Amino acid sequence: MCYPTAYPLEWGFIGINDSKLYAYTYSGEPLWNYTLNSTKFGIAVTPNYLFLLIPADEDPQGTNVLYIFGKTGLLAEHSFPNIYYPLRCFFLKSRGNYTLLLLDHPQADGSAGMGRVIVFKGEKIAFEKTFTFRDSIEDPVYCVGDISPTGMAAFGLYHGVGILDLNSTIRYFEFPPYGVDDVAIVGDRVFALVSRETPSFYVVRDLVMIDKAPTFIMKNLSKRAELFSSGELLLVTDPWKEKAYIFSPTGKLQRTIEYHQEIVVEGEKLLLCSVKGCTPIG
Repeated sequence: MCYPTAYPLEWGFIGINDSKLYAYTYSGEPLWNYTLNSTKFGIAVTPNYLFLLIPADEDPQGTNVLYIFGKTGLLAEHSFPNIYYPLRCFFLKSRGNYTLLLLDHPQADGSAGMGRVIVFKGEKIAFEKTFTFRDSIEDPVYCVGDISPTGMAAFGLYHGVGILDLNSTIRYFEFPPYGVDDVAIVGDRVFALVSRETPSFYVVRDLVMIDKAPTFIMKNLSKRAELFSSGELLLVTDPWKEKAYIFSPTGKLQRTIEYHQEIVVEGEKLLLCSVKGCTPIG
């Protein structure tokens, strides 16, 4: 994995060098350092905190550990044991003061086993739920998701999407036999890319907008299509078609652009970048 040299926060920055973390103020004053027991981890950053997950991977008895660092150093350490099901993947993302962590623990045959959804507000857990294959939904959690700056969260199920609203109520939308490949939140609406197989046995992705009910707003994207979101727009890229589609928060297609470059997410801004520089998308 590759990470930037330093992650800026409101009070200074946290740098990473292999397994060592170090924090400095913007005036160059050293604050603390910390040595990890692994060089494999995932990172998300809020204005004041850095979240770092060390996964247990394929060990059924292993423990996934989430560290939360702030201005004074290590603030919290959360352990999430695998409990018979090894970790297949995780998802960790922050927007604003909120952070979403998803953990997927399938059974040995790859079918749904156990999944976790955890939402942090600042450094504190605001919501936590564990799903198993015995729950009312057939498939617990898959490692795609998004969180809004206000704390609304969306996460992929093996055949659908779960949406956690601001009242900690979860709504479920299933798309059998579709598989969910990507999820994004724009405003108060959730968008998802779901896969299906055509009669010619090609795999394509369809774009779904979920408000009170799902609405398919674009079909037959390639299986490499991706979603990028900001507070004001949704960007759907399709490298095989060399196109990118810009949608409003209400799901209206605003324009189509040529897509040959890299998309960079910078806070709530989307940038189209090349060797010549970056241009805001909007």
